[in-house]
Amino acid sequence: HEFPAPTIPYREITSTAHRLDAALSTNGSGYIILLGSPGSGKSTLLTRSLRYRSERVIHYYAYVPDSPQPNARRGESINFLHDLVLALSQAGVHAGGTLARPDLELLSEQLGHQLAELGREFRATGRRTIIVVDGLDHIHREHAPSRPLLADLPEPGSLPAGVTFVLGSQTDQLPSLPSTLASQLSDAGRRVKMEHLARDEVVSLVSAAELEPPPNAEQIERVFALSDGHPLALAYIINRLRASPQPVDEVLEEVEPFEERIDDQYFAHWREISRDPALVRLLAKVSRLRGAFDLDWVGTWADADALYSLHSRFAHYFSRERDGRWRFFHNSFRVFLRRQTASIPGVSSSAGDSSLFVELAAHCRESESDRVERWDELYYLVGAGDHKSAIGAADRSELRRQFMSGRPPESIASDLLGALPSAAETDDSVALARLTLLASEFQQRDANLEDVPMSRQLLALGRTRAAIDYARHGNILRIPATEAFDLCGALFALAEPLDILGGHVEIKRHELDTADVLLADWAKTAVRFRPLTQVLEAIDRVKVEGEAQLGQTSEEASLEL
Repeated sequence: HEFPAPTIPYREITSTAHRLDAALSTNGSGYIILLGSPGSGKSTLLTRSLRYRSERVIHYYAYVPDSPQPNARRGESINFLHDLVLALSQAGVHAGGTLARPDLELLSEQLGHQLAELGREFRATGRRTIIVVDGLDHIHREHAPSRPLLADLPEPGSLPAGVTFVLGSQTDQLPSLPSTLASQLSDAGRRVKMEHLARDEVVSLVSAAELEPPPNAEQIERVFALSDGHPLALAYIINRLRASPQPVDEVLEEVEPFEERIDDQYFAHWREISRDPALVRLLAKVSRLRGAFDLDWVGTWADADALYSLHSRFAHYFSRERDGRWRFFHNSFRVFLRRQTASIPGVSSSAGDSSLFVELAAHCRESESDRVERWDELYYLVGAGDHKSAIGAADRSELRRQFMSGRPPESIASDLLGALPSAAETDDSVALARLTLLASEFQQRDANLEDVPMSRQLLALGRTRAAIDYARHGNILRIPATEAFDLCGALFALAEPLDILGGHVEIKRHELDTADVLLADWAKTAVRFRPLTQVLEAIDRVKVEGEAQLGQTSEEASLEL
């Protein structure tokens, strides 16, 4: 597993990295825990600081942002054990002759054999193994697993010398954590806490953000004071400065200072809008949307005033993609909204939020036939617990039509597997068999297409967005790296403004602002795909319409651009 690149501006917090390294050096076996608040950089540090170590490093993430698979499954013990046994096998530590399969007792036994083999390897060669298990706080807060992976973490005493587990969590007060493990983690030498960014690191990140206008030295000092060096708090301030047309001082005046927990900032905003039922209802629905969402699509069913407020007052809590889709900048705000709106009369109900999922399913069903949002109807019906409707939505013809429209078969299979409990709840054995066979069909399609460059094929058909969606799900890459690099090159070639770069047309005066942004983006990207000499030659060919009233020639205007 690989944790996606951070959306938060990243600088390694060197002091914390050194403390983690010291804890690993001191503790040759057993458990270590890295603790930190939401957005403090725990997962990114665990990924990046351990990436190039000489030890064997195995990662398991109980939560992955924008994962194509439901994160709820990642908190289940059987999935954890299966993936860990498989990852160790792929790293050359085999579990015996039996293939890993979803059998809890068998997987526990296989992991035990692998851990013993790792101990023998360490005694013979001195090579250590580090197993990272991150996102543990998400398990009970968001997943509600039938048997949490915490219950089946190996006992500290069973870990041989040379095998160390590194846990990542917001807290060590975790339900289902074995008492022996909790006892070991109470040792100060096995606990590392995320520290904040230093002043010079904040200054560097604000400068690198290329804000316009750039904050002066005094304003940057204020940014540091307001964020207290917390990475997520700092990122939200940068987002606000980037999105707001107001002067820097006025924007900073509205920022709530960071105090220990990012939820305090969320609560401050919540108090402002909690009496606006239309906006609260929109935020409740948005927080339950699957991954990135198209704001134009949301506009087809959302209250217009609430949508305006979302755009004007909450934009800094989201990142915006070039194609117009929005996604939560950090999952902690999504979790906060879902918690706040879980049982509000008139928004959800005292019984829970199933009505919100039913409404989202209806919005998907009522969308135009060519919109990808239609694909998520089954997902929302399962989320609503509307088992009969979910089984009905798992229609073979519709799912095959989605596949032929470019939907990744892995995504279809995932939704079908997610609907299996609906068949069990309705005691419908026919539906259970049908869902299982359909899921198997799309898993087989996925396997058959493994070596087919589907993204490139979709791109050749002019389906740019479908090509990108096939290649990745949020920050998760779905296709081989070589195919991704090839796709990037093809997308760049399609996007190049060749008429301008070839000097075939002059940029009109009224188009200068748009062309300036386009060419700046092109120049930043072009150096990755074209020789520098070719890039400079293309820039020299760019022509801008002269300004007769100022006596400015086309050559002079082009040089100014």
